Amino acid sequence: MIKFLARLVLTINFLLITQTSYSENIKGHGNVQLNEGMVDYFIEYLRGSNGKHPMHFFITKDGSSYAASWFCPVGSSNSSCSSGSLKQAKQSCERGALKFSKKRHECLMFARGRYIVWINDINIGGKQGKINSMWNDNEIRDKLYELGFYQND
Repeated sequence: MIKFLARLVLTINFLLITQTSYSENIKGHGNVQLNEGMVDYFIEYLRGSNGKHPMHFFITKDGSSYAASWFCPVGSSNSSCSSGSLKQAKQSCERGALKFSKKRHECLMFARGRYIVWINDINIGGKQGKINSMWNDNEIRDKLYELGFYQND
């Protein structure tokens, strides 16, 4: 019984460490500027469509070449929505970027739900990156500017 519990604890620790490190590697980091088209697409993602809630928003590292978004199924709440495979989402974005621009680009997660998770000199993640679902387009643009992602040098 003790051996079983010891193995269980080691397995759980391994899974937590592996998941955390991969999750951290998938989130974007560094200074990135979104162009006008990318901001429009991000706002469209935040609004959802046909009752769907935003789930993941991936962008290329340059912030302007390509983006891909995923939504929770209709009828599911943000809390009951399964995040799916982040690795597959990343790879899907990278395949789309290759088809679109004919160049290889690395995609990283910019937002999870309505939280910007990309870390830069201003945004450290967490509540600071929350986008209110009731904001209008200009308020969202102002938040992106405030966090250093839009029209900043």
